[in-house]
Amino acid sequence: MLKTHEVLAAEPEEAVRGYTDQCCVLVTVRDIARMAATLANN
Repeated sequence: MLKTHEVLAAEPEEAVRGYTDQCCVLVTVRDIARMAATLANN
């Protein structure tokens, strides 16, 4: 969706791979719980 609205400059797969490579290593269990709570509460 971001690509079709020209918000995302890179290919979606490339952007996700870059995010995963750079950020997911830094995520803790507490961070994941906070993300889940945020999604659950809209």
